[in-house]
Amino acid sequence: MKKVMAWSQEFLSELLDAFEYKIFNLNASVPVKVSDIASKRFLFYSLEKGITLQSYVLAKEFTQYEGLAAWELQNESNILVQNDEDGGALYFYVNENSKEYEWITSKLKDFSLDEIPFTVK
Repeated sequence: MKKVMAWSQEFLSELLDAFEYKIFNLNASVPVKVSDIASKRFLFYSLEKGITLQSYVLAKEFTQYEGLAAWELQNESNILVQNDEDGGALYFYVNENSKEYEWITSKLKDFSLDEIPFTVK
């Protein structure tokens, strides 16, 4: 478990540094620290509450979104990060063939990646 958390923190830190991004909750303008979210399994797991569905936006500056549908319509060049209901997968939604997409797929080339379309949950 500690290895997963350490790997998650390192991966997110590198991603943020590469694109000069910060992490925001979908509706909060205060950036979230990588260490705060990487301290939970797959970034979103709470031992007290089980799996908590969360959405984070990685961007240079905060943009107010009224929800996931708004992110889908207004997203320009940021990344939406979500978990699934059982904590077994982590989703990075990016514009196809963007610099961010290329960086993520290159960095995770040794892992099994499934490309799926974004749908509002």
